[in-house]
Amino acid sequence: MPVSGAWRVTYSLMSRMHSGDYNNAYLFINGDQLTETQHYTYSGSGVVDSTGGRVVTLEASAGDKIEIRAPQMDGIYRYVLYCAEYIPKM
Repeated sequence: MPVSGAWRVTYSLMSRMHSGDYNNAYLFINGDQLTETQHYTYSGSGVVDSTGGRVVTLEASAGDKIEIRAPQMDGIYRYVLYCAEYIPKM
């Protein structure tokens, strides 16, 4: 992050998979997974398209690295949107 303080970080995406496939995505800060930001999709039968998004407000320091990662991806992700918004103190 360019400056220290409160940040609202959002992401949304489309997940596609086939029977028996899993897709799993999270936000990570400095390599640490933020469990509460999980986007999980599973298909028990056939092709599944799923869309969704996550929003988290967190305290970050200048130089912190926040990213989206997919630790498990049997299918595909597309249309990934990501936004990090600094929340100034009043």
